[in-house]
Amino acid sequence: MNDELSSDDVLSRHATAIVMTAREKHHLSQSGVNDVVAEVQAYQAQLLNSLRSQLQTVFNRHAGSELQREALGLFDSFKDPFAAVSTSYRQDSVIKEKFNFVEAEEVSVGLAVCRQKRKNQRDLAIKNKCFHYIPLIKSLEQLMSHPKIFAMINGGSQKCSSGYFYDIIDGELMLSHPLFSSRPSALQIILYSDEIEICNPLGSHASKNKLLMFYYTLGNINPKYRSKLASIRLLAIAKQSELSECGVDAILARLHEDLVKLYNGVKIHLPCGEHEIYGAVVSVCGDTLAQHELCGFKEGVGFAYSKCRHCECSFEDMQMFFNDENFEQRTLERHIRQCSDIEKASTEYLRNSLKTTYGINRRSKVMDFPAFNLIHQTPQDIMHVILEGIAPLEIKCILKQLVLLGQLDLDAFNADIIGFPYSPQDTRDRPSPIAYSTLASNDNKLKQSSGQMLVLLKIVPFLLDVIKGTAYFSFILELLEIIHILFSPVINLETTDKLKVLIELHLKHFKELFSENNITPKQHYLIHVPSQIKLLGPMLRHMCMRFKSKHCFFLKMGFKSKFQKCL
Repeated sequence: MNDELSSDDVLSRHATAIVMTAREKHHLSQSGVNDVVAEVQAYQAQLLNSLRSQLQTVFNRHAGSELQREALGLFDSFKDPFAAVSTSYRQDSVIKEKFNFVEAEEVSVGLAVCRQKRKNQRDLAIKNKCFHYIPLIKSLEQLMSHPKIFAMINGGSQKCSSGYFYDIIDGELMLSHPLFSSRPSALQIILYSDEIEICNPLGSHASKNKLLMFYYTLGNINPKYRSKLASIRLLAIAKQSELSECGVDAILARLHEDLVKLYNGVKIHLPCGEHEIYGAVVSVCGDTLAQHELCGFKEGVGFAYSKCRHCECSFEDMQMFFNDENFEQRTLERHIRQCSDIEKASTEYLRNSLKTTYGINRRSKVMDFPAFNLIHQTPQDIMHVILEGIAPLEIKCILKQLVLLGQLDLDAFNADIIGFPYSPQDTRDRPSPIAYSTLASNDNKLKQSSGQMLVLLKIVPFLLDVIKGTAYFSFILELLEIIHILFSPVINLETTDKLKVLIELHLKHFKELFSENNITPKQHYLIHVPSQIKLLGPMLRHMCMRFKSKHCFFLKMGFKSKFQKCL
């Protein structure tokens, strides 16, 4: 492409790329970027003057000629490549002009009365409540304008051998889905939603500046590239307080418009020419709170009779049965009927009673997504279910029991954690020592991050070698075997059947060893994972850890620019 551009254009594009790197990758403030550009321009001017002076000295040794005048004239005609990006306005203009920029839409969701400062007084004013949405189809057009990505997507995903699950395309959903079964190369959209806190979560502005983020990626992208943060793209961003009345359905309604167009086929313009694309949502990922909010289920499952979005289990049944065949599975048809019952309830008391019984708050806009089943296509996230739920709970129960029985010295255990020879990859996420107060607390937390918990699970058999041969050690090995399967990138059909048996036995052993503890909802969710692997491929392909990492970009940008002041 550079062969078709003039040398001035090439230099200008490089200058713009430098500015974008400083602003977007290294999160410099706008004033910082402008200062860098100004200093580079000053250095560039000094460099040109120095080169001109040296060249003049060389020419002075020889008689004047047309060559001398022409050569020195090049310095006078040199165009400053940074002139076009010397201010924030110019930077934005050049980016929009030369880099296939997709501008966000500001979507109004209502009006609010606020006070605005004018001179020395604060007057009442009306402002728009809104969220920002990046048009999905334009975003896909920009993404696919890259020739390598277009070739990867247009070439279609390679299926595994029969009986093996490597990616989404190997799941049973692709065979029964009305779009993917007829158009295997259709875009597999993976949605993710989460809340982030811009300010100090313990500060006075904590809830005021909470943001709701929507991202997406494509299941058509090879998994080794899909884990790159560049493949995860922002879809919408909203201030949580702006959605207090309309809720998340306002964002879903705008997304629904693009999904309908995409499902029916839409033409996009690429460097190689016009191309028609099709696509649909293949899964909605997130933690339990986010998935339940999007899909209209009770967000706090403790207040619902039916505590699971995949089946209609009660608290009592959850403590007794550990096989999904023992529960009445939810279906889309029954869910639609239950939503209708709630909407038609004659009194507020009856409506609230039905919500509690069904575990449903409302009919979600997600149900209107083309060919989307919110019961089957909202997979459990192994980061939240395992690393932030089951693993901390069960390891904590074991450590507490061993300390009470006098079979474990917690100080020695912590010393082993600190002194363990971690690999270079694990050093950054090495676990923190566990305090006595942490074990004594009534929650299910070990105060470890997801990364730390993953490393702790790797080394815990070595740390607890003193109890080898006991029922507690066998229980840990059962948990690790389940986790190894869940985090495996390739799983065969026989292993999913084995996983189902392992989970059932493991939960039974938990009740035997810790009879005073209740089975938690996250432990119950585990029994649905084998069927989800068969439907959507390995759970690793729907894990939220990389989506969570995407937050870092916006958090850094917020802290650098003191974002809370302009929200």
